[in-house]
Amino acid sequence: MIMEHTPLTFRDHASLLRLLGHPVRLAIIQRLVTGPRCVTDIQELLEKPQANVSQHLMALRAHRIVDYYEDGKLRCYYLARPGLAKLLAGLPADGYAVVRPSPEQVRRAARRLRGETAAEIPRNGRGRQLRGRPRRLAELTTGQNR
Repeated sequence: MIMEHTPLTFRDHASLLRLLGHPVRLAIIQRLVTGPRCVTDIQELLEKPQANVSQHLMALRAHRIVDYYEDGKLRCYYLARPGLAKLLAGLPADGYAVVRPSPEQVRRAARRLRGETAAEIPRNGRGRQLRGRPRRLAELTTGQNR
């Protein structure tokens, strides 16, 4: 068994994700995780026309995700990149949670990234952060220069 490992660029990753963006191709990969299968077996499992399955297999083969061997007149496909199948198996079945932080949480996170603390940010009399020109004026009057 020969293993090739070539570093991928962002363009390569994007191309791979576009290829994997079809449900039939994902289903084919899922079926091949258990071992090699012939085209007719894949066709029966997916309940798709043979021509359709063959086109998807050809696209997967062009990106070297699957390959095949011939068993008499049959072409049996197997995963050429089993690590990719493991990655896909790790996708959550229930989707991804959507995080909706409050505006204040977003501001605090941004300040943490900039290394600021709440005490360093000039505020007006009502506790609101001074912005733009008033902030610069507040820095001048309190002696804080950045």
